[in-house]
Amino acid sequence: MQSTINVVIEKTKYIFSLDYKGLLVLIPTYIIQIEKVFKANSNFDDKIKIAAMTILGSLVCIPDRFHDYEVSSVGKNPIKMKMKDIKQKVQDILLAFIEGFKMNMGSKGVVKSSEKIIRKAICYANIVIYQEAANPKRNVENLKVIPLIT
Repeated sequence: MQSTINVVIEKTKYIFSLDYKGLLVLIPTYIIQIEKVFKANSNFDDKIKIAAMTILGSLVCIPDRFHDYEVSSVGKNPIKMKMKDIKQKVQDILLAFIEGFKMNMGSKGVVKSSEKIIRKAICYANIVIYQEAANPKRNVENLKVIPLIT
């Protein structure tokens, strides 16, 4: 199963940058798989983590574009997610990854092997902050990610 996830994530890292019809139904499934990639004890290769982070980056802006839209995956047990929930999930994954990185900074080899991934995570977290700051209806102080990147 993990090898299938590896191939799909690596080969489709730019999928949400494309504007294909019906693509939104894939978002819940991708979110669930990307959560698995970034779990604390996962043994995914760095190139898979970089691809997964690239996918997360392309998902950062989609919820603002589709607002209250709800997507449902296909299959036996469809997963329904509202766009605001997707945005929160993306933010939570970024937050957990950055927190985990900060906790492991002293560990041998962690900083070097994860440098590209953490740069992407911080970049995408900044985009989330900018989006929240640019919208007058939102409260930027509620963002959990701010203290992590300062």
